[in-house]
Parts: sequence; C-alpha cells; structure tokens
Amino acid sequence: MSDENLLLLNEFYKIGRLLSTEEDTIKLLEIILISSIKLTSSDAGTIYLVIDNKIGQYSYVKKGSCKDKLLKFAISKNISMDISLEKSLSSLTEKSIVGYSVINGKSIRIDDAYNIPPELGYKHNHEFDKNTGYITKSILSVPMKDRENNVTGVIQLINKKKSYNQIIDYSNKDYVDNILTYNHI
Repeated sequence: MSDENLLLLNEFYKIGRLLSTEEDTIKLLEIILISSIKLTSSDAGTIYLVIDNKIGQYSYVKKGSCKDKLLKFAISKNISMDISLEKSLSSLTEKSIVGYSVINGKSIRIDDAYNIPPELGYKHNHEFDKNTGYITKSILSVPMKDRENNVTGVIQLINKKKSYNQIIDYSNKDYVDNILTYNHI
C-alpha cells in the first residue's frame, strides 16, 4: 500500500471514530468539512444547510421540492487566506451552484468558475472574490443526504491543490494556474 493510500485510510478511521463519538452538531460539521478539505486537497470549503423558512429549523429537500426552503451558510474553512465569514441565509434557486446541487440532489464539478457555460443554468457569484481578493477556480459541490435520500445541505469544496498543506498566493495571478480540477464526482 502506498504512503498516500495509507494516509487516506488513517484519515477515514479517524473520521469514523470522531463521527461516532461527537454529539455537538457544529463540531460534527467542522469535522466533516475539515476532513473533506484534507481528503480532496482543497484550499477551502463551505457547508450550507437547508432551513425551513416558516419555522426556521433545519430541514431537507425531498425530490426537488424546495418550497419554503432557504440555504443557511453554516461553516467555512480556508487554508490560504484568513477569512471570517458571517452566517447568512439565502434563497434556494437553481441559478446558484449550491442551490442547483440541493434541488437536483446531484454533485457538480466545475473546472473554471469564471467560464461556466451559460446553458447549464447556474453560475458562480463572483462577489466573494471581488471583496476578498480570493480567486475561485475549481469547485466540487456535493449534496449531503439523509437515510431517506433527502438533501439536507451541501459541502462545497474550492480550488483543488497538489497537496493539502500547499498555500496559494492569490496576489500572484500566475500561481493560480497551479489550481487543479477535481477528478472525482
């Protein structure tokens, strides 16, 4: 077994132990997000959760039915930049990458967030990049599902790197060319 495969196997064991013992939902989400970032060598990641607009509680989308549902930005992590983001609510629409993933229950892989073909119907919101200097290139958006296959949220991973510990200097535009595409969906 290669060293890389051994590291992945150890990470899976560690995740399994933590998930089976942790009772705090926010800590569980942190474990899931950090592990997802490590396992995919991503630079950043975010978890969004489905919220019922009427009662303000965590909810789910069942077979594309998203009436009275919102997305709650729950947690994020960025390896290369120290960015603090406020939790917020947004509408659930197929025009956003995360919304499309929730409503359709499908993973989405984007190789270049600034060149998404218009016929796909969803697009990347560039406001975050404009406000922070971050450059979003590759994206992997994966729906989180419960036992009944209802979508409860999305893990969005951003900017795959050669290794997890690699730091991207976003002020150097040439360095961004080293961002990889996600090769698994």
